[in-house]
Amino acid sequence: MSLITWYDKVDMHREVAVAILDAFLTHGKKDNFARQVGISPQWYSYIRQAGSFSLPDLPTAKLLAKYLPAPGYYKDALYEHLSEARIAYENASKEIFFSQSDDERLAFYINEISQAHNQAVFANNLAPDEVKKLYIRVYELSNLAVRNISFENHPLEFLEICNPLADVSYVLDKASHGIYWAKLARRIAENIDKQSANFLSNWKSLQQQHFFAIRNEALGYHNLHNPSMAQQVFNHAENLASIHQNIVFLSDTYRNRLISLSTMPRFAISDAESLAMLAGNIFEKRDDPLSIFMTQEALARAYIAHGTSRSLKKANRVLEKTLSGLDTIHYTGYIHQVVVMQTIASLFWVTGDSAGWKNIMKKILVITSEAGLFHQYRKAVEKYGSAIQSLEKEG
Repeated sequence: MSLITWYDKVDMHREVAVAILDAFLTHGKKDNFARQVGISPQWYSYIRQAGSFSLPDLPTAKLLAKYLPAPGYYKDALYEHLSEARIAYENASKEIFFSQSDDERLAFYINEISQAHNQAVFANNLAPDEVKKLYIRVYELSNLAVRNISFENHPLEFLEICNPLADVSYVLDKASHGIYWAKLARRIAENIDKQSANFLSNWKSLQQQHFFAIRNEALGYHNLHNPSMAQQVFNHAENLASIHQNIVFLSDTYRNRLISLSTMPRFAISDAESLAMLAGNIFEKRDDPLSIFMTQEALARAYIAHGTSRSLKKANRVLEKTLSGLDTIHYTGYIHQVVVMQTIASLFWVTGDSAGWKNIMKKILVITSEAGLFHQYRKAVEKYGSAIQSLEKEG
């Protein structure tokens, strides 16, 4: 059975269990119920989170059923669904663990996670709530995989899980979790015996995962509001790209350095323009319209952060030109759309266009909530504070 099938089975049983709990526990009863069972109210809330793998063990499931103020049938049903969810979760863990002796089977499971990750990031033909489910699915399945795969025996496969796990952690606003997996992936990549037969046969993939790990570590520092540390780590990413003469790595580093640069207390706008030009030239040669688009968005962000009247005019021109080509790109996911919308909202904010800011920010709040883009939502709350609260009250 595929990992995703196991995951869906877990989640369906969990959803039914939550429906039973909600039917017999009013808001005021939940904390007392948790204490009766011997779990914290916070842990009880984890069970209720959509897509969560935070499942009670079987003894705790029995206590939850025992103390549920409900007829016997529903007590039994609660235990049945919680226990079935737990069993399905444990079976998924076993699938991953035992797949380590079968390269094709392990590759199949990793590919499942990778495909779900790509779909979450790039699909624009899904409803926002479906994208949210995908992000949570990737997060939970990746956590399951890294707990059951030996990085000593399967370093490449482990790295192929760590890097999407770091990315999805950032999207879901779990930056500390993401940076841990990025740093661990980097440590593993840098300590692999590069003369081993395994490395020699997979050196391109390991090289790529090594770069992703460094890049993701830098993005982690960026998300934790430490741009100076992010720039230091980007230096390592750029050095690695130069050593391997890899223009794909270089262009990725230039664009992400540009994103981080705009959060520095002071920076030269010429440095931002240089990074945008270096990245853009490579993306044009590679015929990568989405990366060109996002590089221009990052440049506009830097212009806005610079804050002079001249820079703000440049930001406006860049955004107008960039947006005119948006319809020609067929794989802009919700994350890309929201990032661009956040930059437009920032320009409206600093130029005093209250109506424009309100209009686009309302859209941002809906998409970030429905699509699971929790980091982007928190960024908006941090930046605009009470203005966001007022918008949410307006509905």
